[in-house]
Amino acid sequence: MQVALNVLLKMFPKHKGIITGTYFTFGSIATFTIPIVTGWLSKTNIQLVMNFDVMIELVGTILVILAAVSLSSGSVLSSIRHMVTGLLHVRTSTISSDQTKDN
Repeated sequence: MQVALNVLLKMFPKHKGIITGTYFTFGSIATFTIPIVTGWLSKTNIQLVMNFDVMIELVGTILVILAAVSLSSGSVLSSIRHMVTGLLHVRTSTISSDQTKDN
């Protein structure tokens, strides 16, 4: 947890108090809610718990990649904007190519 907090503080050095408070608040919320969600999912099907775990891991991996790109380029907002634009472009091209196959 400390490494992730240090990365965030490096990305936003002017707002250390806000970043620290927000980071630990979301960590506390996750600590409380994840066992509730997984318990509820396990009552339905244990495979749902595994799928939920994979989804959380994928989101974490994407966030780590965003942080690494942002830290290497120096500009956090422009890097995020560039990544989102690239993802939207990939999604748009995938949809348009799928639509031409169906027609």
